[in-house]
Amino acid sequence: MKKWPLKIKLTFLYTVFMTLTICISLGILLSLGNQEFLSSVQEELKERVHESLDEIQIDKEGLIVDKDFYDVEDGIYLSVFKQQGDFLYGRIPYGFNSQVQPKDGQIQTQENENGKWYIFDIKCQLKAWEPLYVCGITSVTKAENTIRIMTGIAVIVLPLLAVLMGSLGYVLSSRTLEPVRKLTETVKDIQKDGDLSRRVGLIEGTDELYQLSNTFDRMLEQLEEAFEREKQFTSDVSHE
Repeated sequence: MKKWPLKIKLTFLYTVFMTLTICISLGILLSLGNQEFLSSVQEELKERVHESLDEIQIDKEGLIVDKDFYDVEDGIYLSVFKQQGDFLYGRIPYGFNSQVQPKDGQIQTQENENGKWYIFDIKCQLKAWEPLYVCGITSVTKAENTIRIMTGIAVIVLPLLAVLMGSLGYVLSSRTLEPVRKLTETVKDIQKDGDLSRRVGLIEGTDELYQLSNTFDRMLEQLEEAFEREKQFTSDVSHE
């Protein structure tokens, strides 16, 4: 970087800093977002299972399961199992071929060749019936796929943000170094033709670079006046 122009150095440093900041921020947001997303899936599963208890009743004819119990809402499948894990009623998601081991009020995670699943069940005691378990099953794989899509989008967007930050950094550094550029050009012009009447001419700013420019212009005015006085003095002496 030693031979790079100052503008390029500033742009490079600005881009690297902003890219690292964005990467760290996105990493933290995705990590927290993944946890919150999976937690929300678990909460929806628990809520759906608790609500389904009202859809199971018993009368003289036996166990009655309301037709709404068979509906799949938010990807959650409901079913009724015996205490030993034998299936009675409800629906099982396609690809779920694992044996359910009821654990009252606990979230279980099972995984097979078809995917990963959350399982939540509640013990239900209906009069003289043996204890039953109302179970909810939902796919974790779909939730994780959603998270992967979000991560993929972030990976695609990140280079675009880096390019945008680099372009913005170049524009900002160019505007910031504009007084230095004009100051350099003025000095070169004075060196070339010896015209001390030239000025940098930056008067609208208040930062250090503009102050430097104005100081340089005042110095040029003083030098021009000094040379004019010397020139006039030399001319007077020659005349005398």
